Amino acid sequence: MSQYEGSAYCPKHFKPIAAKMKRDGNSYGSKAQGTCRSLNLRSTGFYLELEDDTGISLEESLRIQFDDVKYVANVKSYTGQYDKQQRFQEYTPGGSHIVVRLRDGEVVEGTTMQAYVPDHPRFYLIPQDIHSNNINLLIERNGIDRVFEPRDYLEEVKREKEERRAQKEAAARATRGGGDADETREDRSELSQEESMGDFYFGTHNYPGAVEQYRLAYQANSRSPRLKKKVVVALINIGIQYIKTREYPKSLEYMDQALAVDPENPHAKKKAKQLKKIIEKTERRMREYYEQKTTEPGGGL
Repeated sequence: MSQYEGSAYCPKHFKPIAAKMKRDGNSYGSKAQGTCRSLNLRSTGFYLELEDDTGISLEESLRIQFDDVKYVANVKSYTGQYDKQQRFQEYTPGGSHIVVRLRDGEVVEGTTMQAYVPDHPRFYLIPQDIHSNNINLLIERNGIDRVFEPRDYLEEVKREKEERRAQKEAAARATRGGGDADETREDRSELSQEESMGDFYFGTHNYPGAVEQYRLAYQANSRSPRLKKKVVVALINIGIQYIKTREYPKSLEYMDQALAVDPENPHAKKKAKQLKKIIEKTERRMREYYEQKTTEPGGGL
C-alpha cells in the first residue's frame, strides 16, 4: 500500500482527529476538531465533521486545505485528558527515526510510518513520547522548518545554546564594561551529551526520557546545582502528568523521588502534602463505603 493512499488509514484511524491550523506562523493559530470520514493524501484537503470536546457532533462540516495545516493529529482526547488504562489503537512504525522542527518552533520526535522521503508533501509520524496525547501525526511539508536525525538535532541544540550563551555573556560584559571575575564555572561549563539529550526530551514533554538522561549526567557530575535542578523539575513534571489523570499514588511516588534529590524543594513538598491529603481522603471514603455495605441487611460483598 502506497504512503499516499490515505484511504488505508480511514475512517477508524481518524476517529477522533484534531487539525491544528497554521496562522501567520503563529503556534497559537486556530484548531479544528472532529471526524474525517475520508482522507486522501493525494488530495488538496479534506472535510472535517466538527465535534465538541466530548465527541458530540456540531452538525457542521469544515473544508480544510492541507496547505493551511501544520499537522493533523490523531488524538486520544480532544482535551488532552484521557484514561491511561484505556487501550488505544497502536501503529507499528516501519520508517525513519527523525526529529521534526516546525516553523512555529514546535519540535516533535518520532518514527515515520514508512521510510522518510524528503520531497513528499506530507508524511505520518508516530510520536516517541508514549505519554503524548497524539497517537500519530500527519505532518504537512509546508509547516516544517527542518528535519533532523536525532544525533544531528542534539548537535544543533548544543550549538544554538552555545551561541545564545556567548551572546548573553558578550552583552553582560558590554554592560559591565569588562569581564566578571565572579562568573561561575557552572555557567561556563559545556553541556554533556546526556544533559543536552535531556534538554531535548524535556522540550518535547518527554519527561521520563529527560529524567533518564539527566540522571546519567548528574551521576557523572553530582556537584552540579544545574543538573540537580533539572532532575527535580523533570520528576515533578512526571508527577503532574499523573495528577492530570488522577493517578495520585503514582504522582506521589515521583514527588517523593524529587524530594529524595532535593529535600527542601518547595514545589515538590507542597505537591506531596496535597497528594497525601487526597489519598488519605480517598482511602477514608473507600473504608466508609465498604463498612456501610457490610453493615446493611443482607450486606456483604
